[in-house]
Amino acid sequence: MNFEAKNSSLKITVVGEFSAGKSTFLNALIGKDILTHSRNETTAVITSIYNSTKEDKYFNKMVVLLNDKTEKVFNLDSDFNMIKEFTTTISSKYNVVKDVAEVKIYIDIPGVTGNVVFIDTPGFNGIADHHREITIDEIKSAHTSIVIFGNKGLRSEERRVGK
Repeated sequence: MNFEAKNSSLKITVVGEFSAGKSTFLNALIGKDILTHSRNETTAVITSIYNSTKEDKYFNKMVVLLNDKTEKVFNLDSDFNMIKEFTTTISSKYNVVKDVAEVKIYIDIPGVTGNVVFIDTPGFNGIADHHREITIDEIKSAHTSIVIFGNKGLRSEERRVGK
């Protein structure tokens, strides 16, 4: 996949119900087991994975944007476990739904060149307030979406998104 545009990224959201396999799919796509996955609801916040090169300021880093407008930066080599703490419903240190606005991960995605970002969403039917609305907003701002169907398929209300 190749996308070249100055000051722009090809945004691809990965959407579906919680525990449909969105994070597992993204891990397979990027060739690394970065995102936490489980049979239970796991992703608690929009998590953007940017294709990045060694020349980029945030290469191999995770940037956490908190709801209080502060930013935390972690090196993935030394702070890899912090991904789970800032992106999941099973964080042992933070109330991710309440405290975290977005997480951005910058890595070299094999087979991808240019400005491409994959966005892991919480899912349509998550237990947290506004997860459905947040997911729909991401779909509307993306160039395209990949829909992951769980074993029950997509409910009729999800088929109406964007209409």
